[in-house]
Amino acid sequence: MEANVEEYLEAVRKTPLGLIESYLTSVCTECDTHIPPCDPDGHVMAGSAVVVGCEGYWLIDPNVVGIEAPHWQDWREPVPYVADPQWSSYVQEFARWALGEALWFESDPNLDGVGGHEWESVEHLTVADIADAQARERWMRMCHEFVEKHKEHLAHIPADSAGQLFWQSKRGRWGFPNRSFRVDLRLPKQARRALHRDAGRWPVGRLFIRNDQIHFEM
Repeated sequence: MEANVEEYLEAVRKTPLGLIESYLTSVCTECDTHIPPCDPDGHVMAGSAVVVGCEGYWLIDPNVVGIEAPHWQDWREPVPYVADPQWSSYVQEFARWALGEALWFESDPNLDGVGGHEWESVEHLTVADIADAQARERWMRMCHEFVEKHKEHLAHIPADSAGQLFWQSKRGRWGFPNRSFRVDLRLPKQARRALHRDAGRWPVGRLFIRNDQIHFEM
């Protein structure tokens, strides 16, 4: 362990509980995961509290324990999100490319369960070509909720690429791992893991194309 981290931990141990109690949490603020003391998995614990996150962030203000750190950012203070009108168009593009990846991968599967369509044969289809109005609304709501939740990380990835990554992550071990968030090095490891895991929250249905319209069950 690095010397400065050892110094920080020693300072935390010597500081009265009343000064640091408001910083104590069992949840890592970097991966948003509850960490049990018996299995820290890359985190540094002090009792049941996470004091160093999985990416090295110090959860207890070092200035409070006697270590000067003028640039330390307080995880307890929410960072305000400034609305950006570009997110509306981002969601539209994300939804379109996620659908294209789904059609290429899911529709008319071969014996191995992989889609039989060439990309060129489905790239002209958009969300507007989903036959059922309720299905269109569900698709857009799914994409909007995912983008809204992860826009801090998705801001670093173009919408078309993010949409394709989303669908393969959504498919999990039945998708192509090398086309998913899990392996996209534009994002830090914990962000990749969170995006990949969260994409799987929505159920996957069967997609098919009939008369140039998209039919599927969510």
